[in-house]
Amino acid sequence: MAKKSMTKSIGILGGTFDPVHKGHLKLAAIACERFRLDKILFIPCNDPPHKMKDRIANSNDRLNMLEKAIDDANIYRPNHKFEVSTVEMDRQGKTYTIDTLIQLKEIYGDGCNFYFIIGADVVMDLVTWRNFEEVFRLVKFIAFNRQGFPAAKTQKQIDFLKEKYGAKISLVNTDLIKVSSTEIREELLEIKKSDTIKDEMLMTTYDYIILNNLYGYFDKLKKVILADLKSSLRKDRYEHTVSVMDTACELAIRFEYDTNKAQLAAMLHDVVKEYPIEKLQAICLKSGRGLDKCSRNSTNLLHGPAAAFIIEEKYGIIGNEISNSIYYHTTGRGNMSMLEKIVYVADKIEPLNNFNGIDKVRKVAKKSIDEALLILLEKSIERVKTEQKELHSLQSSAFNHYNKALKTKK
Repeated sequence: MAKKSMTKSIGILGGTFDPVHKGHLKLAAIACERFRLDKILFIPCNDPPHKMKDRIANSNDRLNMLEKAIDDANIYRPNHKFEVSTVEMDRQGKTYTIDTLIQLKEIYGDGCNFYFIIGADVVMDLVTWRNFEEVFRLVKFIAFNRQGFPAAKTQKQIDFLKEKYGAKISLVNTDLIKVSSTEIREELLEIKKSDTIKDEMLMTTYDYIILNNLYGYFDKLKKVILADLKSSLRKDRYEHTVSVMDTACELAIRFEYDTNKAQLAAMLHDVVKEYPIEKLQAICLKSGRGLDKCSRNSTNLLHGPAAAFIIEEKYGIIGNEISNSIYYHTTGRGNMSMLEKIVYVADKIEPLNNFNGIDKVRKVAKKSIDEALLILLEKSIERVKTEQKELHSLQSSAFNHYNKALKTKK
């Protein structure tokens, strides 16, 4: 195997990354800056001997989440060179740090200095690692003191390891690392607003968890939401919601989109539809969105923006893609995302709905969601004019956008 001699100092951040979160990236960034590292290797483990009893996500899922997170991190932090290494996942059986270090020495050469990044709590367990004295010889440690962990106790153990084994360990105190992967998994399954999820979860990771139903999150979330809706909505409104969800799933399959995310957005599109208008106004006022002159006294126009805001508070759902699809499901807008189109169209063409020309729209929707969207926008505008109501600017801009786009396409 050819040795890489260009890099002088490499940080190693290993773990299950189940899931990866902002704290991992913060640790890597701080280590890069303080110790002037050339790059950080994120090394997801395959079969960790210290965590055999813990239930962890599939290794491929953990790797995929990590790679997406690192791709994003390298875009937003171009000065920090983060890489994913699969040296442990590629190794069969249990993995030990000593094996990884020996392999990395073979890859990068003896002239490379390695810095192993750990949490301060791990310092207490280093002597339990396989061939730990050899590990101390091969690598320097950067130990981050986590919030609430006694620094004096950690430093005492570091001093002991230095004196007895010649271990090279630097202690870094920081209050930036406030969460663990275990806490994130637990918070996810609470199905409620969580500052931990909002502040520490990476959006690419959250999307991946929904898409792949990791930790059973989507199944549990769906069950909780449907139970809430069944008890809070009128029977016909609930049946409409379930029908929209099923239709959104069909459209997602047809147009190769995430079916779980489509179902989730569809489930929640009318979650506040039966709130009194005063409550909808209060929610929109609190969010700072949706309470314009045209919408102010319209339940039909307010319930989308209000629902988009309330879903995080009520169910802990984060991310603009889902909230925007709910926000614009009554008006549409120019240049809608695929999820926004799916929810808008599904809401109108679901099997329980009926209006003049609906069969034509359903037929069109099997081939082109944009064409179906344009027909529905035109019908919506016609209805507003017939009822002599004020046309919302978003409706007209949506129609103009797709009318022009489809004419140009032809």
